Amino acid sequence: MFQKPNLSVDSESRQLFLKIFFSVWAVIGFYTIFYSAVGMYFAASAVGIGVFILSPVTYWLERSGHSSIARYLFLLSANFYIFTTGLAFDHQVHAEYYAVPAVMVVLLIGKKDDWKFILFGGSLPILSWVLSRFVGAAELPLAWQHVVRWEDFFTTINFFGSFGLSIVFLAIFTKTIQDQRMQMIATAKMSSLGEMAGGIAHEINNPLAIIAGKAGLMKLRLTRGPVNLETLQSDLTKIEDTANRIGKITHGLRTFSRNSEQDPLTTESLKKIFSDTLELCGERFPQKNVNLTSNIPDDLLLRCRSVQLSQVFINLLGNGLDAVQSAKEKWMRVEVERIGGSVRIRFIDAGTGIPRDVVEKMMIPFFTTKELGHGTGLGLSISKAIIEEHGGRLYYDPKYKNTCFVVELPEAFETDGQSIKPTEKETFGA
Repeated sequence: MFQKPNLSVDSESRQLFLKIFFSVWAVIGFYTIFYSAVGMYFAASAVGIGVFILSPVTYWLERSGHSSIARYLFLLSANFYIFTTGLAFDHQVHAEYYAVPAVMVVLLIGKKDDWKFILFGGSLPILSWVLSRFVGAAELPLAWQHVVRWEDFFTTINFFGSFGLSIVFLAIFTKTIQDQRMQMIATAKMSSLGEMAGGIAHEINNPLAIIAGKAGLMKLRLTRGPVNLETLQSDLTKIEDTANRIGKITHGLRTFSRNSEQDPLTTESLKKIFSDTLELCGERFPQKNVNLTSNIPDDLLLRCRSVQLSQVFINLLGNGLDAVQSAKEKWMRVEVERIGGSVRIRFIDAGTGIPRDVVEKMMIPFFTTKELGHGTGLGLSISKAIIEEHGGRLYYDPKYKNTCFVVELPEAFETDGQSIKPTEKETFGA
């Protein structure tokens, strides 16, 4: 009877299908009422079959796990509506306009490698059109025949109806792509946090050790007699500063892990964004004996979503850190320069460059050269999309003898439009 549930249809595909399905159900429901109101009962009955029989059966099949059957039935039903509507009007009102969204449905809900489904769905509108050349209203029982009134009106309705339905399908598809992209960003973030976990634990354990040590010394002094208030105040200040450092780390984690897609653009200091980034991943560099240097100006400003830029920086720093593990001299530097109204940030490491065939693929989602379990292949592709959303670009510079990735972003200026000179180079790491 029915085939076993198709477990290969993922939840995103199912949601996309149901959105399109409900859109079509609403449209044929409208036409059922409309045709009944103007006395076109054959046309109303044809689409009414879809409203009351075909659509509920399709929905039940989809919810029951028979996704493949549901999709095939949906395509057959859609072309049935088109053909019978054209037949009701003796093919005078261009119902075949709806073949365009019908073909769009095939491309939207079909898998790119499922040629059987695509050929089936693509051939149905052609078959429907061929049948319309041979089957007209004259073949219908006399009681079902009628004179088409307001032919131009119904032709216009069909044109704008098919056009509107196509726009709805594209809007649904675009929203689905955006949702999937947000999921990919969340996946990349969680992957980054996993890779940083060891360093973050070390970042927190060190301050905790300081707090515990200072508290122990204070307790010991209290048991030995009179307490020097200056020493006590110094110890308490150290504990307070150390606790604040832990707070900054946990705040950075909470900020980094949340969804920042809808954050407004704000004017932020590049140096502060980079400093906040190092709060999360900086400990990994001394742990792996990698020397990290930077020359970021104090007051260089960017119009950006700071959490998203931090994600890009973490990804580029992490890639560089992994790349230099086998190098004789382990180092990485971040160079910043102003180019007109733009800021160019170079992430350079001790690596000897990237092969051309890898360069051509590395911005593609899920492509990775790392071992299984050591990378999702989402980092560079998402980073590139984030930078482009900020009006900039991310690219690999093959001119350097070492490995160099470049981030270019428009600079934001204070109201007086003044810029400042770069600060001295900072060193972080071994």
